[in-house]
Amino acid sequence: MKAEDVMGTLDLALAKSGCDQIKIEHKPRLLSDNGSSYIASDLAEYLEDKGMSHVRGRPYPNLSLVTLNVT
Repeated sequence: MKAEDVMGTLDLALAKSGCDQIKIEHKPRLLSDNGSSYIASDLAEYLEDKGMSHVRGRPYPNLSLVTLNVT
């Protein structure tokens, strides 16, 4: 996945929710891991232009695989 893919997906989500057409007090924020497409400078500029914040978190392990491997 590239930063352009993320931006395209966000454009679709903003259009579907109407957040791109109305004045809202709290803009949506992007919660992601530190994948290469999410740390790209192009995406940072896009989010700034949209007035959105970006919260980066640690990726969660796939718990079903962890459980499967433990048993």
